Order: sequence, then C-alpha cells, then structure tokens
Amino acid sequence: MKGFVKKIVLAVCGIALLLGMAPADVAAQAVSVSLPTFKITMNDVRIDNNERLYPIIVYRDITYVPMTYNDSRFLGLETKWSADSGLQVNKASVQTAYNPDRGYSSAVLDKAVLPDFRIRVNGKDIDNKNETYPLLVFRDITYFPLTWRYMVDEFGWASSFDPVSGLVINSKAGKTGTTTPTTGEKIFSQDFGGVTVIFDRAFNNLPGNLYVKENNVIRRIGNPNFIYGVGYLQAGTYGEYTAVDKVEFANRWVYTLAVDPSVSPITSKNVRINIDTNEVQALDGGTIITAPTISNKTYSKQFGNVTVLLDRISDRQPGNLYVKENNVLRRVGNPSYIYGVSYFKLGPFESYTPVDKLDMTDRWVYTVAINPAVTPLSSRNVRVNIDTNEVQFVYG
Repeated sequence: MKGFVKKIVLAVCGIALLLGMAPADVAAQAVSVSLPTFKITMNDVRIDNNERLYPIIVYRDITYVPMTYNDSRFLGLETKWSADSGLQVNKASVQTAYNPDRGYSSAVLDKAVLPDFRIRVNGKDIDNKNETYPLLVFRDITYFPLTWRYMVDEFGWASSFDPVSGLVINSKAGKTGTTTPTTGEKIFSQDFGGVTVIFDRAFNNLPGNLYVKENNVIRRIGNPNFIYGVGYLQAGTYGEYTAVDKVEFANRWVYTLAVDPSVSPITSKNVRINIDTNEVQALDGGTIITAPTISNKTYSKQFGNVTVLLDRISDRQPGNLYVKENNVLRRVGNPSYIYGVSYFKLGPFESYTPVDKLDMTDRWVYTVAINPAVTPLSSRNVRVNIDTNEVQFVYG
C-alpha cells in the first residue's frame, strides 16, 4: 500500500525552492513545463495559481512550486545561495504566513532550464544533472521538485491527492510566534531603561528578527514577515541586505529601518513599531514622526496624571482624541473615528453635535464615537485603551 501511495505522490507532487534570485550561469538545456490542472492546497491555504508571478508548474507529471523568499518560508524551509557554495535548502522549525506574488498572467509559459550550480539539501549534495526530477530555473527563480524523497524523507511533510481535493500538502512547520521566541548568538541590542531592543543578526535577510526584553521576558514584536534593522541595495539582478544598527525608543515605539520582502521593488524604509500592539507604521520622508499637534479649541478632563482631550477644531474631524501624560501628548484610538460627537439625520438634514462626555477607568477612556466608514452613520458608546489604541463598543 505504501508503495502505491508513493507512486501516486510521485506522479503528482513537486515543490520548488526559490532562490531569491537565480544564478546567471545556468545550463543551456531548456525543458517544457505546464500548469497543473488540479487543485492545490498548502498548509490549509487554497493556492490561486492564475495570477501568481511565479506559478506552480508541472514537469514530467511532477508538480514544482517556486521557492521564492515567501514561498520557502511559508513551507518551513530556508534557502541560501552564493557563488562559492551554490544553493542550500534546509528544513526550518518555523513558517511565515502565505504571501503570494500576484499580478501576472500565465496563459503562455516560457521554457524552464536546468541549473548548473552546486545544490545541497539538509547538508547533502544533490547530483542534479542525473536526477530524474531535477531542480529547474523558471522566470529566473529556482524551482524544487516535491518527490517522495524530498517531501517525506528530507522535509517530513504529509501529502495526499485525489481528483476532488487535488494535491494537499502540510509542511508541519511550527507557526511563527507560537513558541517562546529565542534569538541567535549574533545579535545587536540597545538598552532604553526598562526595555532592551534586540535585532537577531543570524542572517541579514532574516524576517521577524525584532525583539524586546522587558521584565526579563523576551518577546518578538512587529510584523513577522518584515526584516528589521537592515538596508537593501539593488544593482541589476543582484540584491544585498546590509545590517544597520539604527534604533531609537520613545513612548512604547521602536524606531528603526525595515524591509518588506513581499513588495516590489524591495526598499528599506524608516518605520516605528509599537511594542504593545505590534503595529508598524511607515514614517513619511524617512524622518521620525513628530509629536502630534492639537488646536486651541479643545474639551479636556483630568484623571490623575492623565489628561484626556477632544480636539474641537471641527465637529467632523477624525482622530481627534488625545491624552497628555508625563507632559507627552499622544493621539489615541482609531484615527479614522470621530470622538465626542453625536450624529443625527432627518431626511436630507444631518448634524454633528459635540458631546462633552469623558470618563476614564483602568487606562480606558469612555466616550462616544462615530465611524464615518459605516453606513448608516451612528454615534455609539465606546471605550479606548490609551496604551494599545484598542476601541471597544460599550453596550447598555
């Protein structure tokens, strides 16, 4: 029975490992490839192959999947390439979320070619020229075949295939952030009083490499798909990540550089990351956002050392809720909401009316708010956490 299952898997499966860029010196031999005609599901995600820039392909009745940066990490694999060492593919213990490259029609496929560089899988050399199902290079991306040998023996994946469900693959890799995070031996860190900010420098292209240590607890923060504390330089087909030890910390925000590998073209941007909410914000013009300003028309109320303010410059102004604490003024809540305002509509007539309602308990501000994006408009009782910016509706 096992032999029969092997034959089925070999007849339909194949996976591709991308190399962030394929080497230029590939062999001249070209081979024809096609698109799969069956459904494909990986790690519970149904793959839409129609608009992928690097589609899943079939060669000799074997399915090949591109190992782009995102695809390899999604399947719990790590890839490295250099002119001296060639391509290295290793099983990893974590995986990132699915993030496809879309926006390309694959109605007509170019031919793939056989690579001519050294290949190692989990430290073992692969004689690719003599493989029945060799690695391929398609659209300048390295594709890796998912045969039983690789998929089961090397990577420990589970798979199934039937005419209804198609090909189903589970890489069994642990989800990013599901275990207590640990950083590598190569790190850069900077202490800011009770908070230490840490970059994992195991690799310059390592995503999710930003951590904070607070009260002797290490936490990964920010978007786990971003690479933090790095610059990126593109020269022709060659791209390079460079470590940049730039970090600041203020008001629970970490300020540094970040790269989103899923966005083309890849660029390094100034960002700030909230260590409580993991929110990542791009900073305009490459500069750190200055303290928010507020008009001289305000309604405010004091709660101990915290002052809550409603900017009354306009009854229709969103993001008008602020707090002042330790002489620092901060905007809080959802910046799209209008706070401290009621809404009334009768036929074609509508009005926004200021409501001087403010209370505060346990770091939550209680007031009324309007979400202009929701139809019909209505004013609702809400509470806003001044540390996390979470907004909750209050009933009763």
